[in-house]
Amino acid sequence: PQGCGKTETASQFAAGLGLPILRINCALVREPRDWFGYKTAREGNVEWVKSQFSEALSKGNCVICLDEITRAAPPILNALLPILDHNRACFIEEVKEVLSLGPNIFFFATANIGSRFTGTYGKIDSALADRFGVRIEVSYLKEAEEVGVLVARTGISEEIGKKLVKVANQIRAESSTFGGKLGETVSTRALIEAAKLYPLLGKTSLEYTIASLFSSDGDVNSDRSQVLQIIQSQFV
Repeated sequence: PQGCGKTETASQFAAGLGLPILRINCALVREPRDWFGYKTAREGNVEWVKSQFSEALSKGNCVICLDEITRAAPPILNALLPILDHNRACFIEEVKEVLSLGPNIFFFATANIGSRFTGTYGKIDSALADRFGVRIEVSYLKEAEEVGVLVARTGISEEIGKKLVKVANQIRAESSTFGGKLGETVSTRALIEAAKLYPLLGKTSLEYTIASLFSSDGDVNSDRSQVLQIIQSQFV
């Protein structure tokens, strides 16, 4: 599900090793060569400007997170195949050079998989997926762990943190993500935003950060009405 810590996993991995992390928003890469750089005119000459991605590959000793990899078109991702396999190198036609990877580079790729994620190109191509030998299926944290995240990130009390997580877990259990009827679910990201606002707005903060995610169509029978009832059951 969205907002449950996929990108954060890469960030924590990098922090644990004391390495910098470069996060690439794959949805913004429009051409295969955009990964490595671009041509520009300077003082009457055409020059090749290396991308931050290309420089990180050459230097090494870093974590590279290919974020939302399924939001890039498959032909765009083909340019990554040579650097992700055993060759660990790619020929850059524009400068007639081989880009070889430096030492200790760790690649992460994150993706939301499923028909409800309409902005994606579906599943990861088999040839690309095969180049990622370790696959981690990420879902929401256990209740105590998620409460701990809310307390650590926002300074909210453990009591309120528990109530927020109980609300989220009840909604998740009723969401279509887990076989229920509610059209949406509640991410850890949304919970953090609710916790940030809670000291100012009290339980009203959940109306703006959680209930507002759900459709109000159907009035008292709407998804939003059901969510508001769940909120009310914890915050009487």
